[in-house]
Amino acid sequence: MLLKNMLTERPLNERCHDGAGRVINRRLFRQEDFTTKLASFIRTEIPPGSSVGCHHHPHDEEVFVILEGEGILTVNEKEFVVGAGDVIVNQPGDSHGLKNDATKKIVILVFKCLQ
Repeated sequence: MLLKNMLTERPLNERCHDGAGRVINRRLFRQEDFTTKLASFIRTEIPPGSSVGCHHHPHDEEVFVILEGEGILTVNEKEFVVGAGDVIVNQPGDSHGLKNDATKKIVILVFKCLQ
């Protein structure tokens, strides 16, 4: 069993996929922690004015679970308004990014799964 707390794990303040500003990532688990095709589990906070830049994973799926806030999700150059409670599956090869154009932070859980 592995146990970590997503609220107290050491935060990393960093740029994310060349997005605007900086985000706060708490990397909870990495590929070596799993026995399945899961590759990572990250809690990300996106402050107002910041973003996860558009990027893609040629062979991997990535799931965003939005816990707080709302913003603009871009998938394959199309924009969607998303908010708390939304779950997004970014399929292999999809270009995707998330921008916080609001006044409150966005908090998401990010799961990456290998093909």
